[in-house]
Amino acid sequence: MESENLREIVETMITASIQRNVVAFAPMGDEEGWNLQGLVDYLNGNLFNEGSITVADLDGKNESELVEFILAKVKESYDQKEEELSEEQMREFEKVIVLRAVDSKWMDHIDAMEQLRQGIHLRAYGQIDPLREYQSEGFAMFEAMIASMEDEVAKYIMKAEIRNNLERKEVIKGQAVNPKEEDGEK
Repeated sequence: MESENLREIVETMITASIQRNVVAFAPMGDEEGWNLQGLVDYLNGNLFNEGSITVADLDGKNESELVEFILAKVKESYDQKEEELSEEQMREFEKVIVLRAVDSKWMDHIDAMEQLRQGIHLRAYGQIDPLREYQSEGFAMFEAMIASMEDEVAKYIMKAEIRNNLERKEVIKGQAVNPKEEDGEK
């Protein structure tokens, strides 16, 4: 977070998110079970504008080619976004998105770990070691939190837009914004 340029970190998070989702929609070794339409829907809904990627774009590619193709489109879109903004604005945008994702997901994780801690003693009734169960579930929850962070950063970096705030205009002196009737009524 202290780094001035988070682009490398953001690109790593986007890459991990894309790889995870390609594996989910197009598992290696099961080409017949691939859901390319689902992958297209995910990509258009979370990373690109609607219609940017079609099933025809992905058809005929293996898993690594899918990841490479999607990453190339993401890099192209990311570079275009960076050209539209100043470098300072883009770096600040990256910081805000990453900090927001880390903060919200970390708070959710702390709450979930507290709930797990409160209920873990019940596992002993089922002849399961509560400490080991707490450690393994806590680790799985931590991994899920990291994946969720990566997905959220990827989505907001690629889909969010920065709009310049409207400038306020100075009201001419002597005129009120909501003038009241001055006919003697109070």
